Amino acid sequence: LRYLLTFFLRLRLNGFNVREYIETDALKAQRVATLKPHELYLFGCINNRVIGRQDASDFDYNKEPAPWGDDERYILKMDLYDDYLAFAARAKRGAPIADNAFGRWIKNTLGWKSYRHLAGSSAEKKLKVGIYWIVPGYESAKAKFAAAMKVNVDDDED
Repeated sequence: LRYLLTFFLRLRLNGFNVREYIETDALKAQRVATLKPHELYLFGCINNRVIGRQDASDFDYNKEPAPWGDDERYILKMDLYDDYLAFAARAKRGAPIADNAFGRWIKNTLGWKSYRHLAGSSAEKKLKVGIYWIVPGYESAKAKFAAAMKVNVDDDED
C-alpha cells in the first residue's frame, strides 16, 4: 500500500481537469434521446433534410415537406411554429414551448435572421406579407445545430 501511495504522490497531473470528459458517440446519442421537443423537431428536420412546406406562399399541412437545399430560403415564422406544434402533438414528449420562446431559441442557438416583408416591398421575392426566418442552406444549418446541441446529425443521404 505504501508503494501505491508513493506512486500516486509522484504522479504528475498537470493539464488534467476532472470536469472535462470525452465526447463519445454514445454520449452524443444520449443527448439526442434527451432533446426537448423543439430541439427534437429541428433535429428531425435536419436529419430528414426537409423544412417547411413545398409552397411557402400557401402553407398547407397536407403538402409534402420541402427539401432543404443548399440555398437560403424564407419561411414564415408562424408557419414554422405551427409545424412544430403539429410535431409536438404527435411526439407527445413534453409541453411545447411558446412561440416567442421558440423564436428566441432559434435566433440565439442557431443564429437565424428575421426578415419583415411589407406590402409592396421586394416584389421579386413573391412572399406574403409577414415575418420570415431566413433559413440558411442545409450544410450550414446542420453544422450549426450539431455544434450547438453537441450531437451527431446523420442525414438520410449519407
